[in-house]
Amino acid sequence: MSVFKYSPLFFSLFLTACGSDSEDSSDTSSYCDTRMGSTVTENGEMKTTFPKISCQVLVNPDIGFTDFHSISIKDNQWKPVPSYPETSTVYYRWDWSVLQPTDSDSFDFSEIEEVVTKAQKANKKLALRIVAMENTGYGAAESELPTWLMNTISGTDAPNGVFVPDYTSPEFLNAANKLITKLGEVFDDPDLITSIDIGMVGSWGEWNLEDAYPGDGTLGLYASGEKGLFSNFSRFSEYADMFESAFTQVPRVMLIGSSNKNETF
Repeated sequence: MSVFKYSPLFFSLFLTACGSDSEDSSDTSSYCDTRMGSTVTENGEMKTTFPKISCQVLVNPDIGFTDFHSISIKDNQWKPVPSYPETSTVYYRWDWSVLQPTDSDSFDFSEIEEVVTKAQKANKKLALRIVAMENTGYGAAESELPTWLMNTISGTDAPNGVFVPDYTSPEFLNAANKLITKLGEVFDDPDLITSIDIGMVGSWGEWNLEDAYPGDGTLGLYASGEKGLFSNFSRFSEYADMFESAFTQVPRVMLIGSSNKNETF
C-alpha cells in the first residue's frame, strides 16, 4: 500500500520568482522592474533565455495556497480577503450527514458536484475531506452523524456531550466503506479532484479526539478500550485501505504527527 502523507503545514507551500541568476544579488534595484521583458542571447549553438522578471506569487497547479470553503476568498461575499494570493485549489469538508441524510443506500453528492462545477469555471480543482464525528461550536448541529447510522452503531458520550462513535466496529466500518466506495466511483478523477483526505476518523476528521477530550485527544491513549472507546483498535488501518481501493487516480493524503507508539496506522 502506498499513501502520500502531508503535515499540517502542507498548504503553506508556495513559490515566488524575483530576479534571475544573471543579476548581482547585492543589487536589488532591478529585481522587480517588470518593464524588463524576456531576452534571448545566442553564442554559437548556445542560446540563453532570460525570462521576464516577476515578484508575484506564482500560481502552481494543484499545490501552494488554497482557498478554504470558498472558490475565491479574495472576493468572498461574506468575508473577502483581497490580499490573499491567487490559488489553483479549493479545499472543502463535508459532514457524513450531508452526503447520506436518509438511509445507507442513498447518496446525495449534489453539494460536492456544485463546488466541483464552480471550481472548474474558475480553473481550479477541489481537495476534500469527509468528517464523521460531531463537534462543538460552529456547525455543531450539521456535524451530527446521520440518524439511520446512529441507530445501528455504538459509541460513547464524552463528558462535554460529544458522541464518539466506535470507528472500529463492523457496523461503522461497513457503512464507511460503502460511502467511500461510492465517492470513488463518482469523484476519482484527477482532472477535477486534486486530492482526498483519508479523514473521517475523530474530531474534524483529523485522527484525534481533541474536541471530545481536550488535552487527551490522542487516539493511541485509547488503544486498549479506555473509557469504553474502540472495540478493536487494530482495525483503524482499514480506513487507509478503503481510500486506496476507492481512489486509484486521485492522490490520497493523511495527517500525521503523533508520537504515540500505538498509532501505527
